[in-house]
Amino acid sequence: MTDMPKSYRISTASSDDAFAVADIARRSFHDAFAADNEAQHIEEYIEASFNEQRVHEELLDAASTFLLAYRDGDAAPVGYAKLRVGGVSGYVLPENSIEIERLYADQAATGQGIGSALMKECLAAAKAAGFDNVWLGVWENNAGGIRFYERWGFSEFGRKIFYMGTDPQNDLILSRSLREEDV
Repeated sequence: MTDMPKSYRISTASSDDAFAVADIARRSFHDAFAADNEAQHIEEYIEASFNEQRVHEELLDAASTFLLAYRDGDAAPVGYAKLRVGGVSGYVLPENSIEIERLYADQAATGQGIGSALMKECLAAAKAAGFDNVWLGVWENNAGGIRFYERWGFSEFGRKIFYMGTDPQNDLILSRSLREEDV
């Protein structure tokens, strides 16, 4: 059994963190979805979505906030999350909502509490910013992700199509109200 880290340091990323965010984003997305998708589709998506220039632009976007998770003593992040103000087309979101657009951890660190630390920080940041609800999308075939979000009180309110290359995939749209204890 691996020793569980005692704590994590969560920090808000700045534009200076573009390389670190792009690196953890590329690795964690590949690890999460490569086994269940065509290699070409995964590589094209990663290159388009997580290249350093694109990530740098996202870090400068006032509608987005990136959080980086570090194990105590580590210089490189082992997980990250992205909060984004905005909606998903075709849905009426709960009023005053923010999206948790991404929440990923290094495969080697999965199951060590990093996802929970990031989720707790996402909920606290959303609450502190004055939002009442959070929502997110999760691939219907990501059973572990769905269980994780359900444990955090998220429930399904819709579905949308996400294209991995030319492959249309169903994402569940989940939401949850923010609570007093989310501060």
